[in-house]
Parts: sequence; structure tokens; C-alpha cells
Amino acid sequence: MDTPRLLDELVAMGLDDTAFRRLHPVGQDAGIKAHRDYCATTAEFRRDGSNALLERRLLYVLHRARADQVAGRSPDFVALADAAKEAVLPAL
Repeated sequence: MDTPRLLDELVAMGLDDTAFRRLHPVGQDAGIKAHRDYCATTAEFRRDGSNALLERRLLYVLHRARADQVAGRSPDFVALADAAKEAVLPAL
């Protein structure tokens, strides 16, 4: 599980609860801190579960945010979250 590491890096880049909530597959009301706390109590995610999907979406956002920074743009995390939801779909 890389979610805590991904969250650390993304939060340092500017990810906030608004964008995070858009990434979560079930539209969770809790924010980044609550999910980080949840991760601390969970040994691993089910491969086809919503938390694994969220982790893949976080990775997508991280790669796109890094590309934006390299191009000299500030990442728009809400737009990146929306793109991640379209690009990284649940397993069938």
C-alpha cells in the first residue's frame, strides 16, 4: 500500500480535501486525514476494492501533477481528480 506516501507527496504539492473527495470512488465525506488514519489501521487493500482504486487514482494524479510542474504550470487538482475518475475506472 503506497497511499500514505502518495498522499504525503500530493498534499505537499497542494492536494486538498476538495480534490481528494472527488477521487474517492464512493464520494467519501471524510478527507485526507481520515483516509490516512484509516490506512494506518489497514494492512492491505483488496485488489479490486475502492481503496485500491483510490490509490491508482492518486498515482495518476501524482504523475499528471508532476508533468504540470515540469511544464511550469501549477497543478489544478480538482481537474486532475476529475480526469483520474474518467481514466482510472473500477475493475470489472
